[in-house]
Amino acid sequence: MKREYCIKITTLLVFLVVFLPGVAAAQEASLYFSPSSGTFTAGTTFPVAVRVNTSGSAINAAQGILVFDPKKFTVVSTSKTNSIFALWTQEPTFSNSAGTLEFGGGVPSPGFSGAAGTIFTITFRARTAGDGTVTFSSGSILANDGRGTNILSFLGSGTYTIIPSTLPLPPEEGSLKPSLPNVSSLTHPSQDAWYSNNAPEFVWDLPSDVTAISYDLDREELTNPAFITQELALNKAYGDIAEGVWYFHVNFRNGFGWGPIAHRKVQIDTTPPNPFEIEVDRKGDPTNPTPTLIFNARDELSGVDHYEVQVDGEEPVSVAGSPYVLPSQSPGEHTVLVLAFDKAGNSRSSSVSVEVERPVVGGMFAFPKLGSLTVDVFAMLAVLLLLLFFFLAVALYAWYRFLRWRSKLRQETVEAERVLHKAFDALYEDLKQQFELLEEARRSRKLTKAEEEVQRVITKNLSIAEKFIGKEVKDIERELE
Repeated sequence: MKREYCIKITTLLVFLVVFLPGVAAAQEASLYFSPSSGTFTAGTTFPVAVRVNTSGSAINAAQGILVFDPKKFTVVSTSKTNSIFALWTQEPTFSNSAGTLEFGGGVPSPGFSGAAGTIFTITFRARTAGDGTVTFSSGSILANDGRGTNILSFLGSGTYTIIPSTLPLPPEEGSLKPSLPNVSSLTHPSQDAWYSNNAPEFVWDLPSDVTAISYDLDREELTNPAFITQELALNKAYGDIAEGVWYFHVNFRNGFGWGPIAHRKVQIDTTPPNPFEIEVDRKGDPTNPTPTLIFNARDELSGVDHYEVQVDGEEPVSVAGSPYVLPSQSPGEHTVLVLAFDKAGNSRSSSVSVEVERPVVGGMFAFPKLGSLTVDVFAMLAVLLLLLFFFLAVALYAWYRFLRWRSKLRQETVEAERVLHKAFDALYEDLKQQFELLEEARRSRKLTKAEEEVQRVITKNLSIAEKFIGKEVKDIERELE
């Protein structure tokens, strides 16, 4: 019995000597700030490192929550440069409105051991004069012992003095948060319009101090998006979304917190209007060349915007609605196509055959049909009459010009006849005088043979010339009658 008691005492002593010193040493690790104090001018920035002292023990993880006075200074940014941790369970995340910062990280085995291991560095901006403190509200340091023993024994603090500055103070915290995102869409540029494209894409400008983006697309008008991404994208595209009215929500976060949420509406309709029928109203007259079309299409989502009416494949005419009076159609059969467009640009077509019968006037005139071409007799008669009047006018003008030419020619002929008579009379008188001189010579003496021959020739030529000129003048007068 006594022997067993001695063994138990000896075992206990060995445990206390061998193990308790290690346990005691393992409980001395601490978290602290470096520097833990300092004096800074309002408006300037200063760095503070969060460090760990393991007191000779190997650790593989640490986490903590620190608090600060946001009226004295605010966090501008955090940096993991030269950190002893390679893994992060909680990225350094801060809120200047709440005055808090959280972190959590670790390092694989064999862990870290040292008195001044930098976990991360905080950059503060000094704001108002006075003393401000930074403290840990909670924390833990886990030993690299295979059991994750918390060996934290001390949480440090920092006190920093802010002195006034002659420079203007930075703006209040609320104005430093991100502004309302300016969201637009190249695929759906208007929030009030409907689109058949069901793959909207949204784009925005990204301020340089943004550290996170939150966005969502749903049916609610004022959703606060829950999805958060550290990826600083400039756009978001969606594909094959359902019809209806959707809202895209997005906001930004920077070092001072989340900014306001932008909401943008998008309206999508990919279904064409419902099938519809076309009614033809001839007003009881099958020969009516301007029948009335009656139609009414329905679109359940965006609504019908307008119609287009096309006759026999010609250029379509845009119309607001029904009834629609066709322009005058020639007799025969016509194919009318009506297209109904909704506000998203989707269309539905319907066609009808419209026949205009040929009218009969007095049982005499009809509209003959040459193949598929219907000929209007009255139109043909009108064209023929126009041609007849044209040729008649040309003939009358030609006859008028001929009469004027004939009248002018008659005047010229009379004048020529007068001049000719005058010239012939002068010649005749001259020859007559010569003849009389020869006759006087004959009474006083005997004419020579030469003189007698001249007298004979003169007498003969005067007679021939008078007969010839008289005949030609009569022929000209007869042609002009």
